[in-house]
Amino acid sequence: MKRLLLALQLSVFLAAPLAVVQAASQVEKDPQVSPTMLMALELAEENYQATNYEAALRVIEPGEPKYPGQWLLIGKIYFQMGNYPKAITALEAATKQAPNKSAEWNWLGKAYGRQAETGSKLAAFGRARKAREAFEKAVALDGGNLEAVDDLFEYYVEAPGIVGGGTDKA
Repeated sequence: MKRLLLALQLSVFLAAPLAVVQAASQVEKDPQVSPTMLMALELAEENYQATNYEAALRVIEPGEPKYPGQWLLIGKIYFQMGNYPKAITALEAATKQAPNKSAEWNWLGKAYGRQAETGSKLAAFGRARKAREAFEKAVALDGGNLEAVDDLFEYYVEAPGIVGGGTDKA
């Protein structure tokens, strides 16, 4: 049991730097991203991985131009902080700048879904439909995105038929 726990801790420890490298490499391909911005994104990603969301926002948000990877990270941070309206705003910007990226659409679906669950009951149906549409778009863009496939499946199973859910679709 101790070996399993140690292996799990080690895999989490090794995965965080890998996520930073992956996020930085996605942005690094854009010639408009300055080295300073790249370092800021890396630091923000490190803070995000360490669940230090406020520090991540302080690094990434102030006055910098918003690149698609940056909008995605800002949206994920606000999502984890429970500020779903701000998460939706950032993730909508991410999907506008990178309309063919599955991850951006999937996170937008998560934010809409959580806002539907926790926000105004009057707006819940519209947000739930938007969540489904975002999940479907994420899967259509990349059927290999297992997180998006799982989120869409979960939506179909849990959402009522009036907003496009139903076990017949799962």
